[in-house]
Amino acid sequence: MYDIVKIRKDELKKKRELKPMECCEPMLWLPSISFNATELPEIKTWKVGNEYEMTIKVKMTSFSKNERTLMGGSESKENTNASFDILGIEPKSK
Repeated sequence: MYDIVKIRKDELKKKRELKPMECCEPMLWLPSISFNATELPEIKTWKVGNEYEMTIKVKMTSFSKNERTLMGGSESKENTNASFDILGIEPKSK
């Protein structure tokens, strides 16, 4: 499983090395999804702040890839993104 928190923290660390932040730490933004109790009845007994594992079935709906040259022209950065529709969800039983 990919650890999104670690990946995002590593990205922030690299950005700070390239361009140090003067005043404060940047926010750590994470992808999010939401469900209602009809779609995922287990949420009725789950608690805010706890972690839960689930499998989601998705359909890729878009893909983009571009490369840009960073200031100075000595280094380029590839940016690849994709969007997904969520088709199904299954909570992992304990």
